[in-house]
Amino acid sequence: MKSGMKEESGRTGTLPLEGEMNIRRASDLKRILLQAHDDADNLILNLEGVTGADVSGLQLLCALHRTVLQTQKRLTVIGIASPSFRLAVRDAGFERERGCPLDRDQSCLWKAGA
Repeated sequence: MKSGMKEESGRTGTLPLEGEMNIRRASDLKRILLQAHDDADNLILNLEGVTGADVSGLQLLCALHRTVLQTQKRLTVIGIASPSFRLAVRDAGFERERGCPLDRDQSCLWKAGA
């Protein structure tokens, strides 16, 4: 998993991820996502370079989103609409019509059409 957060301005940062988001890389991905959350109040997560994802990678994104909601930070995800990523979401059974109870702002990553 290749990454490196770029600070945009103030407490805004962009984190591009590349490669597979899978169980083999879950530990590194968790560390990277937690550090990005700590470093930015407004995190832009760029998934355009992600070539595949399994349930563990998707769960880490869900956990990041829930943490962002609980800490009243902001998360913007780029590249989540790519056909290969949406297929991984659907195949893992993550696609939904509405978000979890924490998703008061309707920003669930897994909603169909998100």
